[in-house]
Amino acid sequence: GLAGSYEDYIDYCKEEFAAVMRIFADPCAYPILFHCQHGKDRTGIIAMLLLGILGVDDRIIAEDYSLSEKCLVPVRRRMELIDMGAVGLPPSFCDSPAPVMLNLLRHIRTNYGSVHGYLRSAGL
Repeated sequence: GLAGSYEDYIDYCKEEFAAVMRIFADPCAYPILFHCQHGKDRTGIIAMLLLGILGVDDRIIAEDYSLSEKCLVPVRRRMELIDMGAVGLPPSFCDSPAPVMLNLLRHIRTNYGSVHGYLRSAGL
């Protein structure tokens, strides 16, 4: 499901996330606008990593992530039919429930110790 796909992103896309974090670490790169197709999956993970580095509480990070679901209501049907549905994903992949992000944060802590530990394991 969605939670497992996020764990896969974290475990198998370390180089890509490290590259994004390097951009954020470069003062010459500002201002920065970051997004993905829907602004909830890769964007949500990047936002979680940035907020995690800053020490923001997990519940606040998860609550912030869950706001995407409300904001995507106007395009939900399109997401279900064209985006997620076209590749065989169930409608639940259009959601952004707080427990999914809390699960991802637990996954990071269990496997890497912390967000900082995850980023160190990615070469930062």
